[in-house]
Amino acid sequence: MSDFTRVARRIDHVVSAAPHTVLGTMRRADHRRSQLARMHTSLRSAVAEQPTPGLLVFVAADGLGQVGRLWLKATDEVRGGVIGRHDMVDLQLAFHDELSLRQALFVVRLHEARVRFSVVDLDTPNGLIAADERPAHLLEGQAPLSFRTGPFSLFCVPTGPGAVLPDDLERAWDCFDAHAAVRPDSWVRRLWPPSRRRPSGMLSVSTPGAFTHYALDMEALERGVLVGRAPRCGVQLAHDHGVSRVHAVLLSVDGVPHVIDAGSTNGLWLLGEEVRCQPLRDQDCLSLGNSSFTWSAAQ
Repeated sequence: MSDFTRVARRIDHVVSAAPHTVLGTMRRADHRRSQLARMHTSLRSAVAEQPTPGLLVFVAADGLGQVGRLWLKATDEVRGGVIGRHDMVDLQLAFHDELSLRQALFVVRLHEARVRFSVVDLDTPNGLIAADERPAHLLEGQAPLSFRTGPFSLFCVPTGPGAVLPDDLERAWDCFDAHAAVRPDSWVRRLWPPSRRRPSGMLSVSTPGAFTHYALDMEALERGVLVGRAPRCGVQLAHDHGVSRVHAVLLSVDGVPHVIDAGSTNGLWLLGEEVRCQPLRDQDCLSLGNSSFTWSAAQ
């Protein structure tokens, strides 16, 4: 059994966005606007009928109109939800292979009595395209926003007391056309030099035949570190077939490291109980497939 230390990788993917021209951007915006026009009444009704704080996501596909919706409850505890083609994710969109098995992670929580949410691209070829047509890795908001990925346009609206979507289409469009906070994806694929960054903690991973340490800094956790068998994962468990291709995400939410199940097949387990989203505490040991990992917070 080998024992060595590495640092999680940053991965740069080419986002399949059309060239950024004014004309092209206007056409794509008009297309999203027409999709919103077809869904406006049902989306507005869904927001009005949901009194509980949370996040409502409507999904439209090119030529098909609305193809799915997802609602995630917001509480003081962080909750995550995943969209993609896999049958274990929270919103399955299986009819278009341009979407990855696990495409994007939604993270929802209450912050100062307001719904705050983030959308994290799971290092997919398509990525996320923000309202202003800029490629993005992570979008954050507390108000309605829209973005697209592949052939899908997504419209996100916080719900709860006082939450409304304007009945006037022009005003509703203005809400969605506002630009959310964007974190661009501008990293290169390489091992991070450990001497250049102070780690927030150490992830000690035990797999069949190997024991590996991953040093993770706050910048890595704010971006999100994928755990799974796929080559795009920063913590790669390539030889454990009980682990999904993208099994979990390590993500800092409001400064607190969390581990979030990414719609895995065999789940994520802590002390014999399955967990979906869990703050990482010092010496927490979680199991996935035939592997396990222990989080050690930096002192």
